[in-house]
Amino acid sequence: MQTESAGEDSALAQMRQRSQTYLSYLFWIPLVFCVLWGCNSIASLVEHWVAMLYGVRRTVGLSVPAVGPDYWILGGVAALALIAIVALAGAYAMYRTAWNRRLRNVWGTLPAPSQLRIRPLDRAADLTELRRRDTYLRALLSCSQWNRIPFEQSDDHGNPIATRRLPY
Repeated sequence: MQTESAGEDSALAQMRQRSQTYLSYLFWIPLVFCVLWGCNSIASLVEHWVAMLYGVRRTVGLSVPAVGPDYWILGGVAALALIAIVALAGAYAMYRTAWNRRLRNVWGTLPAPSQLRIRPLDRAADLTELRRRDTYLRALLSCSQWNRIPFEQSDDHGNPIATRRLPY
């Protein structure tokens, strides 16, 4: 009875593994179809754009060059690509603006970029680094969230001088 149960468990485990594999296929296949549909849509739009460029050339009365590249069509396709890049950059800029606004609403004002960057530690801090750390700590002290938190003051060698509470 035990061996029969163990065989059923391994068969059940194999069945679950196969079903998870098929399920992953079911998730990836629609994604591939959506990507193909998007590429087809872009190709159709470019085809219509080129047809419009031919129509504009015919309407304006420009002739097709007999030899060499067709600069009218190349310029039109390059303009379309430039418009697409500018539109994507504009959408990204709007996204970043909305994201930063949301961060400010959640976290308050953002600290200075010099306070966000993580720098590698030196063996000993120079005067510039000490000033930067002092500015950072003073910025922390000015925040309302740091009220009544004890901190330890130390000398230049890292030896503790005194432990006291923040003055707020």
